[in-house]
Amino acid sequence: MKGTSGSHPHQGCGGNIFEGVVKPKEKIVVTFSCVKKDQVPEGTGAIEAEIPVVGLADSTEKKSDLWKNDDLVPDQRKKGGLK
Repeated sequence: MKGTSGSHPHQGCGGNIFEGVVKPKEKIVVTFSCVKKDQVPEGTGAIEAEIPVVGLADSTEKKSDLWKNDDLVPDQRKKGGLK
């Protein structure tokens, strides 16, 4: 994987991972098809992902404003995120 830093490999994954609007308190399952089984180290107990850009939908769910997080540091943080 690209960007390996200790036991925290980093892999970018582009594309449209959501099928539509996610409602408050709604749970979704996200499948990252860009990460193949043979790329996951044996014995991996958990995989975390950071999503740098999200769209915030208006009440019509037809228009959304984008919000981007430029402060992500996936190779420099502990599991569970920065505290």
